Amino acid sequence: MPDILSTDRKETVYEQICHLGYKFFGSIAKEPKNPEIREAIEFTGLKVTPRETEAGAIFASILAGFLLFLLTLLSFLGFLPVPWYLMGLLSLGLAMGVYAYMGEYPKLYANLYRIQAIGSMPELINNLVISLKLVPNLENAVSFASKTTRGHMGLVLKRLAWETLARSYNSAEQALTQLAERWKRWNDDFARALYLIRTSLEEKTEKRRIEVLDKAVDTILRGTSEKMDQFASSLYMPTMALYFIGVIIPLIMVVLLPVLAFTGTNVGAKHMFIIYDVVLPVAMFAGTSWVLNHRPVTLPPPDIGEHPELPPEGKLRINLGKPLTISGKLLGMVVATPLIFFGLIRLKNLLGEEASKALETQTLSAETTGLSTQQAEPLFQSLDLTILILVGLALGLFIYMFTTNWGRFKVREKIIETEREFIDSLTQLGNRLSDGKPIEDAITHVSRVMGGSGVSKIFSDAARLITVGRMSIRQAFFDEKEGALRYVYSDTIRNVLHKIVEGVEKGSETASITVFRTIDQLRRVQTIEREMRKRLDEVVTPMRVIIIFVGPLIAGVVVVLQRVINSYTSKFGFTPGAELPTTTPGMPINIQELGKLQAEFAAKTIEPGVLIIIVGIYLLLMVLILSRYMAGITHGDDKVAMRVEMGKNAVISITIFILAMVGLDMFF
Repeated sequence: MPDILSTDRKETVYEQICHLGYKFFGSIAKEPKNPEIREAIEFTGLKVTPRETEAGAIFASILAGFLLFLLTLLSFLGFLPVPWYLMGLLSLGLAMGVYAYMGEYPKLYANLYRIQAIGSMPELINNLVISLKLVPNLENAVSFASKTTRGHMGLVLKRLAWETLARSYNSAEQALTQLAERWKRWNDDFARALYLIRTSLEEKTEKRRIEVLDKAVDTILRGTSEKMDQFASSLYMPTMALYFIGVIIPLIMVVLLPVLAFTGTNVGAKHMFIIYDVVLPVAMFAGTSWVLNHRPVTLPPPDIGEHPELPPEGKLRINLGKPLTISGKLLGMVVATPLIFFGLIRLKNLLGEEASKALETQTLSAETTGLSTQQAEPLFQSLDLTILILVGLALGLFIYMFTTNWGRFKVREKIIETEREFIDSLTQLGNRLSDGKPIEDAITHVSRVMGGSGVSKIFSDAARLITVGRMSIRQAFFDEKEGALRYVYSDTIRNVLHKIVEGVEKGSETASITVFRTIDQLRRVQTIEREMRKRLDEVVTPMRVIIIFVGPLIAGVVVVLQRVINSYTSKFGFTPGAELPTTTPGMPINIQELGKLQAEFAAKTIEPGVLIIIVGIYLLLMVLILSRYMAGITHGDDKVAMRVEMGKNAVISITIFILAMVGLDMFF
């Protein structure tokens, strides 16, 4: 997402399409009647006019329709396996969808930007209050918060701080008031918190000033918590609808394939592939993305950047005598390619056998048909090579998504745990400072009491640098080369220690007051975060069990059941040219008619090997999409958490799917 506050940014793809479309269709494009389009353009800073958005929508829809028209023509001429009329309907639907999306894009873009900005508002309020509790100066607080707040609101504060210095605003109070008015429509809690911060400076007593600042933090946190509760409460119905429509019902339909064959409906592998492996995944991805786009954004995860204990992003570090760094994507492809290759060879043979069924059916139904007692080949014997396609895909995704991100995920979880321990260490530090102890003794005491925890190393390193390295308290923590915080990637710890150091430089009493005020504030923040995480976990945990275990198990049962139905309905095989009477005593139907019926049924069923791959790929796609959905609900727009969840669940689900088929096949 581009920085809307930057005046020298490059044009986005959307802006380029709109400008190009205006050159061709500007004369027929009309101004959109919806005033929300203009409002969204002004809010986001998109470099387009409302009329250009209409021209861009026309241009994009014509381009998409023309490309699919070419595919329709190729299908009509027989170069593509998809029916031409189906491709034509897709062309028309896509053109209409592209037109609607391009026309409404400014509103969608503005809504997404607001959601992202709202996520960094609690951090902004928190940083303003931390600074104001130490020094009741709003200009200083805005400057501090602009440097320590991440995301869009950090950029907004930087702009406000610069405009205040440039005298675009008379004071920081006026700048914050304008900010509150701008966002009041979208987040009333944020506006009220800003008003409370501004009015805290008018309080006559220190105690009352601190109470108002605490109320500002509680207001934004409780508002965020309430929005998350509303989101969690609204998740149940769409989540269950997505699961039943996207997983349960399609799997049940697989069981009905033999019944459809008996009714004369020919559901071939091509049709199943298009429905199960293209249409359903696209629809599920769109549905889950829509739900996630309405999720209130919480505080972003720690940004660990280039951590010394981790390889570069997307890489793996392997110890083969000496550390070796390789690309996770490359390793995944190396592992997956041979497995997929051998599986595709087997699949090609199965597709060839299926393609020859129509010819065999015509021959069998034209000749005298007899009966034999051949049984269908066991499922796991006929699929020993085709199953390698699923194994290769799952292992490749596991290596690329899980192994390259697991280390980063664990480091971030360790940082979050260190932030929890940090509050206890601040309690020890504040007690020592309130007793009048020097900061060096207080830091040494904390490192000894918190021994064994992640936060103890921070204070032990700082104490060593102060006593042995003869550094100042600020250098001991913040020196870029040797400081105790050089490898600490927690903005919370860095920001709090920054203010504590400022307090220490003003005296031990000021520092102890700063510490105790900060402790109460951090406890409230962490309490709200735990409540929100617990509320979301209540929604996600049952779904995780269903997706990882129940879904693959059902898929395995469905595939085996479909094979069993095929086996029992076709257990009387066909022996062309057999000398049998046209009727058999005790049988109410003619043998010739029975043979024809069985031959037609055999032609309209899908080879078990082909079916297993279609259902397996469908299952894998559903697991990836719904794993992204679950991680997005719990962690927000966190790519690392999403990839870890997707890679892990891909291997687990495919393993259960295979074991379910092999195990059940032994009993049938």
